[in-house]
Amino acid sequence: MGFIGIKSKKEACEELEKIPDYHSANKEVISSHAKKFLPSMVNKYNNLVNIDNVHAAQKKADDVIIMMGTNIKNMVDNMENLEVFFFS
Repeated sequence: MGFIGIKSKKEACEELEKIPDYHSANKEVISSHAKKFLPSMVNKYNNLVNIDNVHAAQKKADDVIIMMGTNIKNMVDNMENLEVFFFS
């Protein structure tokens, strides 16, 4: 289990510990409580960029690489247009 798995498991345990006597609570009580916090946890941990700095940095780097590729393509297109303009 990676860091994110451990972090999410710890957060789920902390939420369940808020139930009074959760060790002896019945299935319906635990299920009812879990339905309140699990959807937000799933949304939170479903997007790694929001919780993991490495993934966030990789996303930014990927965005920069895409932008650089677009800029280089535009520069080459502009150079071709200049060649046509000057040598025609």
